[in-house]
Amino acid sequence: MRGPDTRTHIKQIALKLFAARGIDNVSVRDILVAAKQKNGGSLHYHFGSKEALVLELVSDGAQRIDAWRLQQLDALEALETPPTLRDIVKLLADPLGPRCTADQGDDTGYIPFMNSLLVRHHAMFLEGVDGQDAGFKRCVAHLRALLPDIPTELFNQRLRLMMLYLFTAVSAREQTGDRSTWYRLWEHPASEENFIDSVEGMLREPASAATRAAMKSASKSAPRPRTAR
Repeated sequence: MRGPDTRTHIKQIALKLFAARGIDNVSVRDILVAAKQKNGGSLHYHFGSKEALVLELVSDGAQRIDAWRLQQLDALEALETPPTLRDIVKLLADPLGPRCTADQGDDTGYIPFMNSLLVRHHAMFLEGVDGQDAGFKRCVAHLRALLPDIPTELFNQRLRLMMLYLFTAVSAREQTGDRSTWYRLWEHPASEENFIDSVEGMLREPASAATRAAMKSASKSAPRPRTAR
């Protein structure tokens, strides 16, 4: 393969390897051997480095997800009734799920790949997504408006936990074998809606007395800002 076909092929192979092993356990040589590239410089010729390849893979998928979210948000916001919390949670969860990732053909390893980055290489995750997250930011604005009683600090924590939960759960679903207990869980007719229920609950639940006490304690122990001289 030459030209654009070689470039696309290397990306598809790299994505599968990264999804299965994580980027730290995949070398440039591993990618070239799996992609059957006789030229040892093929990856560097097309991408410059393994890190640049990773960032391009992140950006490619983030762009598709963002375009889908923006389209859905436009339709949702055009309705007479304002979006509900469940509406927004579904917009965040659906493009990560099997209905959307199945349409991506050889890119179906994208969510496990992104989950690995989110956990182990968060800075690289953010760099790759940067500029391809307008839909996500609009969803967050809706969530903030729908959850006015959740303190900002807790809201931001829950937002991070929610994204970690979404990516990890959907990644696990994609990698589940058809004979496992987890496969039977996801095959249940109520599993998808129950999954959304759990995310809603994570966001909506009022802060417990233990959490409020921890916040108060953290506030007291935080260093006071220095007075300007």
